[in-house]
Amino acid sequence: MKVIHILPDNSVGGAPINVNRIIDLTKVHFNHEVLFLKYFRCDLNVLNEYIPIKLQASILINIVSIIFYLVMLIWRKEAFILCTHGRFCGLFFRILASIFSIPVVHTYRGFMLKRYTGLFADFKNNTINYLERKLSQTGTIIAVGASEYKAISLHLQPRKLELIYNPVSLILEEKNNNPEFDIIFIGRKSLQKGYDKFQKLVTLNKVSHIGWFGDDEDFEAFTSINDKVIIKPSVSDVSGLLKKTKLLGVLSRWEGASTVTIEALMSSVPVIALSCQGVDEFIDQTGGGKIVEFDDFLPVVEDLISNPSKMMDLKMNTAGIYEMVNLNDIKDKYINIYMSEFKNV
Repeated sequence: MKVIHILPDNSVGGAPINVNRIIDLTKVHFNHEVLFLKYFRCDLNVLNEYIPIKLQASILINIVSIIFYLVMLIWRKEAFILCTHGRFCGLFFRILASIFSIPVVHTYRGFMLKRYTGLFADFKNNTINYLERKLSQTGTIIAVGASEYKAISLHLQPRKLELIYNPVSLILEEKNNNPEFDIIFIGRKSLQKGYDKFQKLVTLNKVSHIGWFGDDEDFEAFTSINDKVIIKPSVSDVSGLLKKTKLLGVLSRWEGASTVTIEALMSSVPVIALSCQGVDEFIDQTGGGKIVEFDDFLPVVEDLISNPSKMMDLKMNTAGIYEMVNLNDIKDKYINIYMSEFKNV
């Protein structure tokens, strides 16, 4: 039984990581294949920008090749289901799947929350929203966080909706007793991840040793802003990086379910965050961190660093993440969803 995942080729961060983990969990039961859809990074501030002819042609060829491959599978009568990830490629291939009656499992990773936070109000009542409502009446919709689950239930009212947290699994290492950083931030240098807020924190910081580690080629190769702030371009070993810090900071504006928040809690690293759906639920349910206002961010960090007993209380609470993110439960849910959709092949 073949499960075909379609991801945008510019995916970084949680989506490709978690798709690989899903494959690892269920590969004994299913034959997985990942196809990448080529297109430019389509943030709202560049929707009207001109796309070069060569890139248009490359995108078109890529789309046609994927469609041709799927049609050949249908012609050969091979049983498969389609798993889509990413907002626009997900929409396109769900439409295609509805035409050819291909069973679909679509995963939302924060887009529904972004759409209804008010930041992108122009998305509320347009054609895309109408299409997503119609498409959600077939197949299975997966939400990776409780807040997004509620948003999808309210605005799409899908036929079948499941809440499945990201299948995070870290190789836990012995904690460093003398961490290099007081607090680190991990994420793309983007509006979503709150890099602009980080820049403001840097100007206010007087005490804490801070690091920002990204996964974006737009980063400088290495920047040391001063003796207390370091920026590095990539993250190859999250568990090793979390070993070097006392706290994780999260400044995101929206998240489906923050993978790095889960990873930090699993590493017994407390999380200090600005309020953000997809982050708040993990801090609220575990008690392994604090949700603060921007003006209180650095004072809270400094207070925890200078009060080991308060820090230890938060560390003790981080273990609650294992009750929320249970790999055996996640594995069983995916197997059941895939088997259910294969009945419609």
